[in-house]
Amino acid sequence: MKGWENNSDFMVKKEIVSAANLKKEIEEAKVELTSQNKKLKLSVKTEAKKKVNKKKAVTKKKVDKKKAVTKKKVDKKKALAKKKADKKKAVAKKKAEAKKKVDKKKAAAKEKVDKKKAEAKKKAEAKKKEEEAKKKEEEAKKKEEEAKITQEEIWEEQLTEEEIIGFQIDKTDMDKLVNRVTEMIAGYETKGILQNILWRKLKLSSRDGSRLALKLERLGNITREKILENGRWTYLLLIKKIPISTKSIENAPCLVCPVEGKCSTDGEISPKSCVYIEDWVLTELKTKKVMKLIDAKKDHYRKLAHEQGYRSRASYKLKELNKSYRIIGAGHFVLDLGCAPGGWMQVATKIVGNKGKVMGIDSSYVEEIPGTFILRASINDNNIIEEIFDFFVKKVNTVICDLSPQVTGNWSVDHASQISLNYSAVKIMEQVLEKKGNSLFKVFDGEFSNEFYHYMKKKFLRVKLTKPKASRKPSSELYCICLGYLG
Repeated sequence: MKGWENNSDFMVKKEIVSAANLKKEIEEAKVELTSQNKKLKLSVKTEAKKKVNKKKAVTKKKVDKKKAVTKKKVDKKKALAKKKADKKKAVAKKKAEAKKKVDKKKAAAKEKVDKKKAEAKKKAEAKKKEEEAKKKEEEAKKKEEEAKITQEEIWEEQLTEEEIIGFQIDKTDMDKLVNRVTEMIAGYETKGILQNILWRKLKLSSRDGSRLALKLERLGNITREKILENGRWTYLLLIKKIPISTKSIENAPCLVCPVEGKCSTDGEISPKSCVYIEDWVLTELKTKKVMKLIDAKKDHYRKLAHEQGYRSRASYKLKELNKSYRIIGAGHFVLDLGCAPGGWMQVATKIVGNKGKVMGIDSSYVEEIPGTFILRASINDNNIIEEIFDFFVKKVNTVICDLSPQVTGNWSVDHASQISLNYSAVKIMEQVLEKKGNSLFKVFDGEFSNEFYHYMKKKFLRVKLTKPKASRKPSSELYCICLGYLG
């Protein structure tokens, strides 16, 4: 029994252990089951979450797609709307431009109309002013004419021809007085003398002097030129012919006269009525006085040129002309054609200064002038233009020309030759002178000088023929000033 009991305890113990193990297993199974439940729950949740997320993603994708479609539609609508708006703007712009053009045309048309109106108004005003001025001028002229009437004119109306020619001053030898008066007037050459000055010199009253002037005019000895002097109308007396007297024909060329044998003081053929002697006396009287003035003048400029170091008196002609017309300026490039002996080049060099250039061309030898270039050549040489540009490089500002031919003594030939030389110089000028440049040409006055003047007028803005004071009076030379080359 004891052994049984022992075996029973063992079995109980074994069962207890077995129960404990089972419990443990159950607990472990519970734990595992709990874990698996948790895992399953987690898995279900995750799966559910995934499904939800997937649904969300699908939904979002659908929404985004719808949004994209909607946006595309909206953008398309916007683009269409913008296109329409742009088209409207373009149409509006075109309309605006068209309107602007129309407005511009209207404004231009209005301006033209206004301008025409203004011009018409201006013309009307000008016409009115002109008419008023004309009226005033006529009134002034009338008053002036009334004021111009001199005592001599009153006498001319009142006196007969016989009374004028037969005028006599008491106790006076009228023939001597007439001779003396006409010789005095002749002494003033073409300038004439005012009658009141002459009468003072002769100690004649104004009345007698005026009557004497009328007589001399009727006799054909003088001409009277009415002028306004110091606000008073008077007469300038000019010589027409000189009465012949023994003194005036002292050296007359009567020995070669065809009617010399029939000539007598009181005869029908007399020195008093001899046209040949009359012309000779007038020429002799004028020549003597004029030549004295010319020689004095000539000597003055020649002496001045020598004192001031100029090579010729021609220098003073250029100085005078340039002072009046500004043909050459500082810094100018100047070409001198026919430059011998160099007087013009000397003047030109001083005017242009250090920044300018001066070149002279002549077929004769010309002594060197500091600061200039002298080319010994004919203006008709083929390479003359090339030589000019070799020196200046560019076109010149001024061309001056003092060309003269070899004088033959036949005036017609010499004049034609000189003008021909000028035309040759013009050909050079046309190739080397810059636009708006100036020129100066010496011209022998004669048959072709007027033609040359008009030819140059077509090439320059301003052209003038003049004679400087430094030129001799009997000399036929003139100077053609040409300003503003038209190119």
